[in-house]
Amino acid sequence: MRFLAIISIAFVLACNSDDSFSDLPENAEDIKSSELVGKWVLEATRISPGGVVDWTEDNSGSNIIFDLNRSFIWDYNNGTDPLEGTFAVEDNLLSLTYPDNLGGEIERQYYLSIEGSIFQINYIGCIESCTLQFRRQ
Repeated sequence: MRFLAIISIAFVLACNSDDSFSDLPENAEDIKSSELVGKWVLEATRISPGGVVDWTEDNSGSNIIFDLNRSFIWDYNNGTDPLEGTFAVEDNLLSLTYPDNLGGEIERQYYLSIEGSIFQINYIGCIESCTLQFRRQ
């Protein structure tokens, strides 16, 4: 019985590992909302269905604009039905809140990193790499 308890604890500790978020830079510091203000154009993605993947160039024109009033517009479909809502940054976490089709709200959270003119978001809960990379325009 003691052996089973030790194995269970080891399993829980192993599942809480942050290894799946290795895309975040080691020197990531707390990011302020004001650092995001402006227009960012999607330039590459790294989405893994399982296994190792490289960056894939993105020429879709998808972009996201963050405003000083903490609003955002994410044009991910060439101007057709862009996401509009509010954003917040706490530490290295980006929260986007926008209306759903039923009159409610959806909140999505992403791990966030900014280095110079590059901004990356990593989907929370993604087991493999799920990263979008934007460049300031």
